Amino acid sequence: MNGLNNMGIEEIRGTSMVRPHVKQANPNTSLKAAAAKLRRANGIEEGKKNVRINASLYRTKDNSISKVRKILSSFSKSIRDGDKTVGLGESLQFDKGTHIISNKDKAKVQVIYDRTQSELTKAKAEVIKEFDFLMRQGKDDLEGNPNYNGRELLKEALPKYPTDAEEFANEFQVSVVFMEKPLVTGNLSAVSAIADEAMNRGIAAAMQAAQRQATLEEKAFANELDGLGKLIRQNIGKLDESHNKPNGRWRNENMRNILNRVDSIKDKQDRFGVTAGPVADLVRNICNTILSDYESLELPKMDPPEREELLEDLSKKSDLVLAAADDLLVI
Repeated sequence: MNGLNNMGIEEIRGTSMVRPHVKQANPNTSLKAAAAKLRRANGIEEGKKNVRINASLYRTKDNSISKVRKILSSFSKSIRDGDKTVGLGESLQFDKGTHIISNKDKAKVQVIYDRTQSELTKAKAEVIKEFDFLMRQGKDDLEGNPNYNGRELLKEALPKYPTDAEEFANEFQVSVVFMEKPLVTGNLSAVSAIADEAMNRGIAAAMQAAQRQATLEEKAFANELDGLGKLIRQNIGKLDESHNKPNGRWRNENMRNILNRVDSIKDKQDRFGVTAGPVADLVRNICNTILSDYESLELPKMDPPEREELLEDLSKKSDLVLAAADDLLVI
């Protein structure tokens, strides 16, 4: 893999990095006084065993709060997995929370953001309208706790309850940050974390750290291959379980899951212009091999010896894919 690390950010042309961010109120709280009392009542010395009592201050299902939380979840998912309503395809994952998109798709992400803000405004208005009821309901739930002294739980939790409806509603927020290019040292691209580090430690320190990071292209497709390898292993487990059951049936769905992921990776190669060079060749060879070997198989028609042969071959394929993912991250 000697040639891989000589490629720079321009290997993925016309792209931007995007980081969607979601913030929301935490409904849970730890009641330390109640936990200490429970520990003493059971003769447990402090530090000998971790005793915790966690309580929910309000409900988060089947109400206006759940609607807001669903909107927040949909926002990140739409940018990560794509959104057909605006014509946005699945992104390339660079690191946790940071994705690579085509520059031409930035406007589509903006549409998703604007739409989400509009939906949030309406949904948060409902939360504000129902705020008093939601908090009263949560307190009644806590006081009626059947496992502990509910009144004591409520007494300890009361100072932690939100008291202002608008302040509470405004804790639910979304934002999105576009990064045209990460920092670059020579031909090496820095991960997004280094961009944050630069603001805190200075450009020189960030550049030094950047030298230890994989290139943008390697990192992105290492994540793709890692996900594919793990998916193959998950489906091996399901197939093996069915194989060992009396009259266990195999379904084409398990293989289709793998092939769909491969098709998705090939699509990303085309959309992001990763069509030439060592990374492109490695990813293409793996994808084409899997498609060639498995695309025409009919799993329900396989007899036991054929099943065992396929399970062994899938296991080798998963090892190969995961090893390739590791190779892409070797500096």
